[in-house]
Amino acid sequence: MKKNIEKRVVILSHLWPKNPQSSNPLSGIYVYESVAEISKRAKTRVYVPLSLFPRLSEIKKIRFGFLKNLHERIIYSPEGGESLKYFSLIGKHFDSLAIAIAFLFRKREDYDIMHCHTMFPDGMAGMIISSVTRKPFIVTIHGSEVMLIDNRPVDKLLAKVILTKAKEVVSVSLMMKEKILEITKNKAKVKVIRNGISEIFPMAEKKKIILFAGKLTKVKDPLMLIDSFEIFQRGKNGYSLVMAGDGELRSEVEKRIKEKNLTEKVFLIGYVDREKMKKLFSESSILAITSLSEGFPTVIYESLSSGTPIVSFDVGGVKEAVFDGVNGFIVRERNPELFAEALLKAADAEWNREEMRKSAENYTWDKIADEIVRVYQRTQREKGTRY
Repeated sequence: MKKNIEKRVVILSHLWPKNPQSSNPLSGIYVYESVAEISKRAKTRVYVPLSLFPRLSEIKKIRFGFLKNLHERIIYSPEGGESLKYFSLIGKHFDSLAIAIAFLFRKREDYDIMHCHTMFPDGMAGMIISSVTRKPFIVTIHGSEVMLIDNRPVDKLLAKVILTKAKEVVSVSLMMKEKILEITKNKAKVKVIRNGISEIFPMAEKKKIILFAGKLTKVKDPLMLIDSFEIFQRGKNGYSLVMAGDGELRSEVEKRIKEKNLTEKVFLIGYVDREKMKKLFSESSILAITSLSEGFPTVIYESLSSGTPIVSFDVGGVKEAVFDGVNGFIVRERNPELFAEALLKAADAEWNREEMRKSAENYTWDKIADEIVRVYQRTQREKGTRY
């Protein structure tokens, strides 16, 4: 049931599909999908921060596509939103200030609540804007920026301020909520609302495919999966590993595949469109998650909706939805042999795919959007900001 409200909500998120600052064209698709449902219940306006000029680290990744990327940044107009262009300075903390200034110097518009996605740069920008406008802001924390913050003392100090001043913090997992309360010494008001899915994926006849769906980055640790799959395939001949995604570790992954003599069994297919991903989830026998850190991966419910069990290390909120022997296996110790053992168990198990599918039906965005709108309602009822 839709909970329609009259509140005017500004969404601030650099996580948005086809943002030229991201190498992944589907980056932020979960934010886009959630906003699509929220907009049916509240008056929303979306701003997608975008630095007009890439940083040095980004230029290294772009290489020969620099001029093309620069042109894309200049003309970028996000679907369903408006680009908030600024000049990137030294780093993400200064980016937050630049984003806040860009927003405040626009034609002033009236709104009731600002909803920021991620802590840096969006949440920090929201805090600065709130200090000027006296309008409340909330922030959704999606993952590793909180779970890996202990070795970044400046970020941790700023996080404490941002999360405490926010009217409410949305966490995508219980584990992350506990971390947020630890950082803020229980001063933040935290609500757990998991990421959702836009639709229930179809179920098809399963093939001997293990699926990896994510970026080829250090935090996703695809090299660990290559090592585990090499062990797994010794006992389960005929399986292939399909890796959907791209990233900075692609060349290292390709090298590891050759070293393990897996070129005919492991397939790097890069980023694929939505329809292709739906087909992959439907046909795959197992989804593998080898991340070092997670919030609550959207791929969990996408996988379950297609009746596909999950094997994952014990990271983030994964164990809040994946239960041993019911819809997958959790590997408690970070070890390629143990992960391979779990893959073997998953390949041999008899799974109730219809039950998996039913469990995912409660986590579609049309249902989760009501929870987010209730946060807006509470935020507006509590007058004043935390200063």
